[in-house]
Amino acid sequence: MILSYDDYKEQCDKTFAINTLILDDYEKNKENGKRSALTPIGYDLKIGFAIRKIYNIKDNKYDYIHTENIIKNIRENPNAKLDDIDNKDDQEEFIIPAQSGAIIVTLDDIYLSNKIAGTIHARATLSAKGLIINPLTIDPNYRGKLIFYVYNSSHLDIKLKEKEEIITLILHKLITSTAHEAYNRNEQDILSKYLKYEDSAEVHGMLAEYMKAVNETISHQNFEDKCSKINHKVLQDDIMKQEKPNIERDIKIGIIKSAGIWIITIVKRYSGFQ
Repeated sequence: MILSYDDYKEQCDKTFAINTLILDDYEKNKENGKRSALTPIGYDLKIGFAIRKIYNIKDNKYDYIHTENIIKNIRENPNAKLDDIDNKDDQEEFIIPAQSGAIIVTLDDIYLSNKIAGTIHARATLSAKGLIINPLTIDPNYRGKLIFYVYNSSHLDIKLKEKEEIITLILHKLITSTAHEAYNRNEQDILSKYLKYEDSAEVHGMLAEYMKAVNETISHQNFEDKCSKINHKVLQDDIMKQEKPNIERDIKIGIIKSAGIWIITIVKRYSGFQ
């Protein structure tokens, strides 16, 4: 079952969390005729870091071009709040040349409990320009940023900007909850795969540097605390649900035993038995 906007309002910070999600923005932007990152059935995630290869003809090797504004801002202000990081006044441009690709890391952190799964999909406006983003599945119990590869299939350069919405996250409510430790994955698991498939550890190092910088901010630490509280509450609810059938069973057995004793007592009384 896909979560709608009303479901987001009901379930946010209960079964899932997104550190950049502000529920009131949807109504406010709707009234002002502006586009909101929160859509009727999803939430648009933003670019936090982007990196791509470029061939250096002079030195006969590959170099790497990447965004750096967010990392720079955090280093200058280690106590940065999310509003400061997500400020769109200083968006840095990032160009993906024709017939080439780039690795993107989201600005947003997400947390999905064992009751929620997610999928990501390309935004129509970017797909129309020729940007290809493969749909991905996000397992329950995932916590962290998303890392994915985009490819410019057109014959023109595509300009992206830091903090620009690039993919839509769709959340799905599970009919049956998964085990809490079934997956429990995070961006470090994804990073290890990029290290395996990329031909340079330099890419891994740059991705890790970005995530380390953001993860050390106060806003991220507050988000981690929130996720832990949600996870604890969901775990407690699951334990209660598991215990409820046993409690109900014990109550029924107790009622049956009491009824049996009462019936035997009545029979003995009226049959003359002592």
